[in-house]
Amino acid sequence: MQRSPLKTPLTNKFNCTGALKKKIPPGAVLHSFLFYDGAIEFNLANDSRFAVAHTNRYIVYEFWRCATLDPERVAAFAGYYFPIKDKKMFEVYQTNFTTYVDPYVRAGTFFMLNQCSDDARISSGALQHSECNPLMFSHLKSFSPQNFHLQFDGEDDIIESVKHVDDDDYILMTLGRCTLNLFEEGKPAGIEDTKIYHKKIKEFFETTDKKVILLYYASPRVFKWYKDSNITMINKWGIETNKRSECKEVLIANF
Repeated sequence: MQRSPLKTPLTNKFNCTGALKKKIPPGAVLHSFLFYDGAIEFNLANDSRFAVAHTNRYIVYEFWRCATLDPERVAAFAGYYFPIKDKKMFEVYQTNFTTYVDPYVRAGTFFMLNQCSDDARISSGALQHSECNPLMFSHLKSFSPQNFHLQFDGEDDIIESVKHVDDDDYILMTLGRCTLNLFEEGKPAGIEDTKIYHKKIKEFFETTDKKVILLYYASPRVFKWYKDSNITMINKWGIETNKRSECKEVLIANF
């Protein structure tokens, strides 16, 4: 079974793959947007779905492209960094790694920063671990996904990319927390971060004929915005629940 070598940048890891498998039948094509760590996508691909992973952040695309073509080379470059000597050196890597000429060096640095950052991001986060998790390193070296295709989208607005998906396929957006569009208000984004306009996603979700699934952490705003939609509530153990007080994740489908 293929497992992701990256840590998720989300505050909490989603545990709703069981519910997703009920929504997305075996043999279906799933287009996943806002792709980053790949945990959900690889889980579904391992179970007879074909996952098309979309990102409009080139640095994310480049890491996965290099990992797909030559994971041992990425792992070899990543191995040079461990252990990280100190906080200042870690911050230098965060600032300068995009200037490295070799894409495999950049990919190896991407992996190191993901492993050592306390928020699993690349251009932000404080040094948390100076050593690499041996299990994650093993996942990187043996990376060889099946039923998986990586797609780089040139549009900054992910909705424009979503519009190109065939109507017979499924669309997944892993959105995390439903905020009041802080990026729209000028909050800077990291080089690995896709701008998310939650209100625009809501408008698209409610008007499209495509089959769309949104994944959010439970919040009053999510329940208010999507009160008339097909909502599946998931508790902290990944089990469906009818009790909002136990709900940690919300799977919202328009089909």
